[in-house]
Amino acid sequence: MMRADQSVTNSAIRKHYDRLSILYRTFWGDHIHHGLWEHARTAKEAQIALIERLAAKAKIQPGWHVLDVGCGLGGSSIWLAQNLACSVLGVTISPVQLDIAKRRAFRQRVAGQVQFRLEDANFLTYENSFNCVWIIECSEHLFDKADFLRRAAAALRPGGVLALCAWVMSDGPLADSGRDLIARVCHGMLCPSLGTNREYCQWITDAGLCLRTSDDITAAVSKTWDVCRNITEKPVVREILKNAESDTLQFVAAFSDIAHAYAGGLMGYGMFTAVKERPS
Repeated sequence: MMRADQSVTNSAIRKHYDRLSILYRTFWGDHIHHGLWEHARTAKEAQIALIERLAAKAKIQPGWHVLDVGCGLGGSSIWLAQNLACSVLGVTISPVQLDIAKRRAFRQRVAGQVQFRLEDANFLTYENSFNCVWIIECSEHLFDKADFLRRAAAALRPGGVLALCAWVMSDGPLADSGRDLIARVCHGMLCPSLGTNREYCQWITDAGLCLRTSDDITAAVSKTWDVCRNITEKPVVREILKNAESDTLQFVAAFSDIAHAYAGGLMGYGMFTAVKERPS
């Protein structure tokens, strides 16, 4: 794992999502994460395909109680309720996201199955409460990933499953130029650090979970950043960016940095599942 970017703080992460979540939803949709583009033609289809793949890998069963960590606008939480009859608690650090997610659940008529809570994912305190802890592109924002995964494991009931998608950096050594590129990604995307695939596997097993799957799906998701860069070229977006704050401009600049990091093998996208074994 690279040395943490000390400029990234919880307040900066919260401010980012409070300020930009409405724009995320307008131009990217209800799911604030990569898409799986193997068969998808639109961003929405690709985003749903990623959720479907993770749910299948995790073998989520109807009626499960799921903790959606970093729930964003509630996309996964609502999908899990509608498609797998799950009972879901979604947590986010952003009051703006919380409000949007609650209103979406009400409009989608799943408010009885889905609840949302304002909570810092760095400090989960649940014990033996969930059949699944679901995490899509949240751990990048967390400061101690090993500690977070221990807390996620503690939140699982025996037999429960961790379902995790994460940006990862290369397991191999990086040249200075590669480290500089990853550092720009972390700074622009408000990631204190990125772990490697190997580190995630180790953190998961150190948390007492049995690793079930660890898949590199970079090739299937990397088109996401081409689509995002095309969105920034829309006249309305270019007009918005003329008056944007510097951190928003750094965020947009990081789209190209991530695309280059993926293309050069410096970054990847991992999908992990693990189970909390029952006591013998």
